[in-house]
This record gives sequence, C-alpha cells and structure tokens, in this order.
Amino acid sequence: TVNINYRYFLATILKNAQTNGTLTTATIDATPGCSTGTGKALTTTNTTIGKSFDFYCYTSASNFDSQFQTAIGSASTNTLILYPYQQGTISPTISSTKTIPNNVNIVALINGSLTVNANVSIPVANTNGSAVFILNNPPGNNGDLLVNSAVSQLDGFYIFPGIFNDNSDNMGSPNTALAGNGSLIGTGTIPWTLGRTVPAGTGPAEEWTYQPKYLTIFNNILSTAKYTWQELPPQ
Repeated sequence: TVNINYRYFLATILKNAQTNGTLTTATIDATPGCSTGTGKALTTTNTTIGKSFDFYCYTSASNFDSQFQTAIGSASTNTLILYPYQQGTISPTISSTKTIPNNVNIVALINGSLTVNANVSIPVANTNGSAVFILNNPPGNNGDLLVNSAVSQLDGFYIFPGIFNDNSDNMGSPNTALAGNGSLIGTGTIPWTLGRTVPAGTGPAEEWTYQPKYLTIFNNILSTAKYTWQELPPQ
C-alpha cells in the first residue's frame, strides 16, 4: 500500500506561513484549543499560494464528528483543516448527517480508518462547496473507508490506502443504493467490497458522478507543479 503522509501535505500547503513563524505539526498540537478538540485551534496564511487555513483539531473518533459540524457551521471562506491531535492513530466516525454549504471547503486529515454512519452531502448547486478526506495507514491500521449499509449519499473526494466497504455493518444484502458526487481513490492493492444490491430495474446499487470542480478548488493542495528543464542549442 501507499502511505499517504499528511505531514508532507501540511508542509506543502503551509510553507511560508505568516502565523506562528514556521508552522509545524508540533506547533499545531501546542495551540490552545487543539488538545480539547473544541472550536477552531488557529488560523494561518500561506503567502506562496495566497490561501488561509483554519485548523480544527479532533482528539478522538467521536470528537471528529462534532468538530466537523463546528467547522462547516463556521461559514469561513478559508480552507478548513480537520487535524488529529498529536498525530496519534485515530479512526474517526461520521455519525450525523453532514451537508457542506457553498463556499465551505473541508480537508480532513485522518491517521487511520474512516467510518461513515450517516450521509455526507454536497448539493450539486454548491459549485464552490467541497470536502476532501485524506486517510493514512499507520502501523496496525489499513486506512480503510468503511460505509454503513444505511448510508445513501457519500459526496466528496476520498483518498485512502486500505479497503472500501459500503456494507461495513454486514447487513446481509442491503437494498439501499449508494450515490456520490466526487471521487473514490484507493491507493492500495486490497480488494474493495461493493455490498449493495437493489431490485432489478431500479438503477445501479453504487453510482458516482465525477466532479471536476475539485481540480480548481484544491488546485494548490491536491496537485504539485511539474517543471521540465531543457538545454537549448545556441540560436
């Protein structure tokens, strides 16, 4: 499997940050509010790409859900980073329905697996609303994306090194169709489990609609510039 090192991700987006001098993962952990997992921990600006980021630290699997809700309710136009306190292995759970408003952009950094027990929705009309989930696989954890059989909507951009299982609660043959607007990107070699079934003639059991908006909204976060050097002959 491919280890998705979110420390490198942080170093990339936060280089030349104005706040807190050279921002490091240790600096984020030491920020008041990070250890308690309540509200926004800090705001910082990357002068290279001209973007600002609000950090919301979570301290446990259940705390992730409440911090997620706090972040999307902030109505901030900054990119919102959900960040695991002290970078420990935390496999969070989305336990209540999440609807991402327009102009709210979430990046969730997860050092472990993610369990989704409720719908994650980004209305198609919200062309500037988005959510990206980047999972890591620390020792003893595959970094799986586990979706409860009752979930019918899974919008967003998910990058994970482990398995995808949309019947994680093993409910036999669940007949709830699962749809998503975004992408599922598995970086590992573990087979996925597509466990949904629907009556014949009612449509696909799993259906995803690609959203090109992620190429522009997160251009400076999810991509790295490519440079080509070539020596030209004298003119």
